[in-house]
Amino acid sequence: MPPRIKTFYLWDLAGTLFSEKWNIEKSGVANFHAYVESLGYDLKTVDPETYEGCYKIPYSEGLFDLSVAEGFQEVLEWTKNNGFFTTGTPAQIDWRAVQLKKRYNLDPRPFLPERFSTFDYGNTNVKTPEMLMDILEKKHAENYAAVVYTDDKSANCEFFLQSYLKVKNQVAPLKARAYYFTDNEQDIVQLADNYWQAGTLLQLRENEQRLDKIVYNNEDH
Repeated sequence: MPPRIKTFYLWDLAGTLFSEKWNIEKSGVANFHAYVESLGYDLKTVDPETYEGCYKIPYSEGLFDLSVAEGFQEVLEWTKNNGFFTTGTPAQIDWRAVQLKKRYNLDPRPFLPERFSTFDYGNTNVKTPEMLMDILEKKHAENYAAVVYTDDKSANCEFFLQSYLKVKNQVAPLKARAYYFTDNEQDIVQLADNYWQAGTLLQLRENEQRLDKIVYNNEDH
C-alpha cells in the first residue's frame, strides 16, 4: 500500500466558504423562516427534506445574496482533495452555483467534488457522531493521512474532534484537524493540538503548508 500522505478537506458551506445574506427587498419578507411560512408550511411540523428544499429559489434566484470567501479558488486548488458536509440536501450546491455563476462567473462544484449530507443517512438535517465517524472510516479506507474539518461554528468543530476520538483506534494512523472560522481576520490561533481558529482561507492554507513540512516534508502537498 502506498504511504499515507494525502489530506482530505471537509468543508462547511454557509458562513465558511459562502457568505449568505437574506435580501428583504427582493424577497418581500423578513427572513428565510418567514419565506418558508409564506409557502404554506408550518415551521413546527415541516419535515426536514421539504424545509431544506425551500432553499432552491432563494439560492438560485438571489433571495439570498451569496458571496465567496476570499481565496476560495486558490486555496481549494491547493488543498486538492475537497468535499463538503452539510445539513442541507446535496442539491443545494447546485442551486448556489446558479447564482454564483451569474454574479462571479464561478462554479464552485468542481472544487468540491465530494458531497456529504445528513440526508445520506435519512430524512434529517441534524449531524450526529455516527455520520462523521462514517466519513472518517471511509477516508481511512481510501488511504488518507488526515481529515481536516472547517466550520464557522466552534461547537461543530469540537463535535467533529469528539467524533474522531470515538473512532480514533479503528482509523489509526488517520489524523484529524479542525479550523473554526471567524469574521475576525486576526492571526491564526491554535486552540488545541489539532484545533485552530482562523479568519481567512489563506490563513488555513499557510498553516497547512507549515504542517506539511513538519509532518510529511511534503512541499507538493
